[in-house]
Amino acid sequence: MTAVAFGHTVEIPVSGTAAILKNNRIYVPVRFLSEGLGLRLTWEKQAQTVSITSK
Repeated sequence: MTAVAFGHTVEIPVSGTAAILKNNRIYVPVRFLSEGLGLRLTWEKQAQTVSITSK
């Protein structure tokens, strides 16, 4: 399966990354989206936030 995000087509692995449709919105795992676009994702445990930056 593929998805298009910000003009980039990325392959969606079948297991573990299912998108969810809820209240007319589509939710996708942020790690899948960021890594699929060639970005770096880091989890900041103390602040409990995710940072997405370019590599």
